[in-house]
Amino acid sequence: YGGFEDASQNIWNVWWTGWALEHGQNPFWSPLLYYPEGVQMYVQTLNLPATLVVQPVHALAGPVAAYNVSVLLACMLTGHGGFLLVRHFVPGVAIPFLCGALLLAGPFHLMKIQSNQLNLVSMQWIPLFMLALIWLNQSAGRHGGLPLPVSVLAAIGFFLPAALTDWYWALICGIYALLWCGLSLVWSDARGPLIRRYLLFGGG
Repeated sequence: YGGFEDASQNIWNVWWTGWALEHGQNPFWSPLLYYPEGVQMYVQTLNLPATLVVQPVHALAGPVAAYNVSVLLACMLTGHGGFLLVRHFVPGVAIPFLCGALLLAGPFHLMKIQSNQLNLVSMQWIPLFMLALIWLNQSAGRHGGLPLPVSVLAAIGFFLPAALTDWYWALICGIYALLWCGLSLVWSDARGPLIRRYLLFGGG
């Protein structure tokens, strides 16, 4: 598959994130690459959410074990994200579970697992962000939705890790959000409240 380079890069990402945090350094700037000038890593595939969450495993068993746990977590969360999104529309467990499993076992996802591209394996932020936009539209209390501050924070809270995982995911979520908000405003009779919600999310 020729994906060893991606695996070694992602293992280095896990190690570097732990080292930077241990030494009080910004993980998005490494003095170890292109020494002595250093290099910024804001546009690199550092995948900070995935590398942060496995730091306890890194401390106990090393970066390779932490990388493996990170891949397993990304697979589980991707399937669970798909499950939660579908369950919003379909009651019960069986069909949402099947849809989450199909998302997890899709050809694109399996190919990224085989090529060791952890940033692209971590697809969970996309269905979770889509679900958060649904909550944002339903955030009027009288309709039984989440309170407005919670729905705004959920939309922001799922967009930011998508952007920190991979800029492709940020682009996909951004385009989807523009389409979702535009079409919602076209179809809605209550545009004023929707515009306020979207401005709060966009400002955040």
